[in-house]
Amino acid sequence: MCERLAHSHFDVHDIEVSVADGIVTLSGQVRERGQKYRLEEIADGLFGVRDVDNQVRVGRRQAQHQSTQEQTEKGTNDSP
Repeated sequence: MCERLAHSHFDVHDIEVSVADGIVTLSGQVRERGQKYRLEEIADGLFGVRDVDNQVRVGRRQAQHQSTQEQTEKGTNDSP
């Protein structure tokens, strides 16, 4: 699964994968909804996978990270 994700052409550094009894659980964060469903398709296409529990979230964490980064930059720029 990890090898397939590495060759999927989108950012998966925030994705976690666990497998138990043929059930793949995906969690983490992606930027676009299509990426979430593509991850599920990749997992579902693997031999031995009986089900996919897709808990991946779209966009929220990225927005929070950007907001925190902007606040940090403002604090840095306000320094004399």
